[in-house]
Amino acid sequence: RFRLPSVQRATLSLEHATRAFEVHVGYAMAIATQLSQTIDLNTTPSPTTRGFIVQGGDGHPGLYSGETFAVPLYTTRRTTAFGPITALVSNANATYHSFNAEARLHIRSVQLRGSYTFARAIDYGPQLSATPRENGQFDPFTNAYDKGLSSLDIRHRFAGDLLLRSSLHHGPESFRRTVSGWQLATIAAVGSGAPYSYGIFGGTALSGGRDSINGSGGATYLPTLGRNTLRLPVRSHVDLRAGRGFSFHEHIR
Repeated sequence: RFRLPSVQRATLSLEHATRAFEVHVGYAMAIATQLSQTIDLNTTPSPTTRGFIVQGGDGHPGLYSGETFAVPLYTTRRTTAFGPITALVSNANATYHSFNAEARLHIRSVQLRGSYTFARAIDYGPQLSATPRENGQFDPFTNAYDKGLSSLDIRHRFAGDLLLRSSLHHGPESFRRTVSGWQLATIAAVGSGAPYSYGIFGGTALSGGRDSINGSGGATYLPTLGRNTLRLPVRSHVDLRAGRGFSFHEHIR
């Protein structure tokens, strides 16, 4: 059931440039299939379901007090001689689409560049680390619960940099040498926060497994909302640097 992953990519770009100005827009997509996922093979199919009622959810995004949902309940192992039996399967897919726009301006001692990317990534929660999870799916018999935004989905991202060079051509020579030759550079980036999920702790567990609301020991996100429906705060950073080169010797700067 394990197969090598495959990825199909496509890009489209348009560019226009003048002596001092460049603009670039592009679209990119990727479709990944047969990504790895893990399931617990030693689980007996569910004979029944378990119902739940959300309490205290008012005021939290996507939660409503009194909301009900039901999930299959797993209570027994196929064989009691073993605990979890993890299988690495290739049933997780992913899609990625993005639009990018970039502009550059270069006028004498000023260089300015800015870019914006809008992207959307959806997947089925594939295995991302080198160490397989015991049971990666919410339900070991279907991955229908697992489709959602990718953990790598960064919806908006802006980045820019500015470079200024000082150059003075008038005034006393000593003053011109002191003021000229300086460089001021700054780099800034702002992006959407990473997505995350409501987690549910507790429930029941099969022998050798861990607790979950359906007893399978798999993913613990809230099934009424699914994976990665919340976002961390916006991330940003700014770096600023100023510098100037000095000559101490003919061959030393």
